[in-house]
Amino acid sequence: MARPARPKKEVYQVKEKILNTALAILIDGGYVNLSMAKIGKQMGMTAANIVESSGI
Repeated sequence: MARPARPKKEVYQVKEKILNTALAILIDGGYVNLSMAKIGKQMGMTAANIVESSGI
């Protein structure tokens, strides 16, 4: 059975957190150090989970 869709507000909040985390990584280490895996690690998620849960 499929999971119910996240409310739009929650999806927006997750996307905001992803973008803020990515920005912090960029500021600290530059583009070379940016990856979905690093974003996920800082958020306590996997890269695949980020894509799936945020709709990015």
